[in-house]
Amino acid sequence: MIKLRILVILPFLFFNAVFGQIKSNRTDTVFVSSNHLTTILFSEAITYLALGSDDYVGTAEGKTVILKAGSSAPPPASTSILIKYGPDEKIYHGAISFKPIPPRSFLDFSDKPATKTLNPNLSIKNDSATIESKMINRRIGIMEGIAKDRIKEIAIKTDGIIVSVSDMQKDEDFLFIKILFINKSKAPYKIDLIDFAYHTPREDRSYQSKDEIKPIRIRGSNEVSMIDIKNEKYLIYAIPRFVLTSKGFMRATIREKNGSRILSVDVPYKLIESSKLF
Repeated sequence: MIKLRILVILPFLFFNAVFGQIKSNRTDTVFVSSNHLTTILFSEAITYLALGSDDYVGTAEGKTVILKAGSSAPPPASTSILIKYGPDEKIYHGAISFKPIPPRSFLDFSDKPATKTLNPNLSIKNDSATIESKMINRRIGIMEGIAKDRIKEIAIKTDGIIVSVSDMQKDEDFLFIKILFINKSKAPYKIDLIDFAYHTPREDRSYQSKDEIKPIRIRGSNEVSMIDIKNEKYLIYAIPRFVLTSKGFMRATIREKNGSRILSVDVPYKLIESSKLF
C-alpha cells in the first residue's frame, strides 16, 4: 500500500514541478511569429507600447497587448519591447523574438511584480507610435474597409460636388466620421483643410442666433488631399468626443486649396449618440 501511494504521489509532484517551472518561466523574452498572435495580459490598462524594430508589430486593447512578426521571414535579431501600464505607469521592459511556433500564445503578467526601471541591457526606439495613435489608425482602417454607406440622410450638393456623411463609429474617447466626396465638377478639388466644431445653441433668447462653438483638433485621418474630376473618395477623420445638448450638432467644413469652394455638413446630436460602438 505504501509503494502504491508513492507511485501515485510521484507523478503529481512531477506535474507540479513542471507546471511551476512553466508558470515561473522567464518573462524577459516574448516569442512571436507571423502566423500566430501572442497576447500578454497585464493587471491594468496599457498606456504605452514601443517596439525596438519595425520587424515586429503590436497593438493594445485595455489590459492586453497583442504582438506578431511583421513578415513571414524571420527578423535578423531580437529587439526590445517597452510597455507601460496603469495610472502610475508601471513598466515591463523585455525582449521580443521570432519563433515559427511560439511556445505560448497567451502570457499572463497580471501578477508580475511591478517595476519603474528600465533594463539597461535593452535599447529603446524613441520614435515608436503611441498606443493612442496606433489604435486610431487601426480603426480608421476598419472604417475604410466598410463598403456599405450606413448613413444616407446627411448630404449637400453644390457646384457639381456631393458631400455626404457615410458612416460614424465611436469608442470611449473618439468619434470616427466617414465622408463620401463625389466630384462631378469641371475641376479637381484640392483639400486645404477641414474644420470640425461642436455647436451648442444658447438657451438665452437674446443669443438665439448664436451658438457656443468648440473647435476640434483632428487626431487622425486617411490623408486624402485631392479628389479628381469625375472621381469620388472617402474622407475619414478621428476627432475627440464631446457631450452635446439634445439640440447640439457637429459641423464639418471642407475648404479648398487655391479655390473658393467651401462645403459644410451638420451632424445632429442624436445621430452622433446613436452611432455604432467599436
